[in-house]
Amino acid sequence: MFGMFILALLTYMKKK
Repeated sequence: MFGMFILALLTYMKKK
């Protein structure tokens, strides 16, 4: 569950 949140955050940061 939390893993998904971390992955989303990582993707968002990478997109920036």
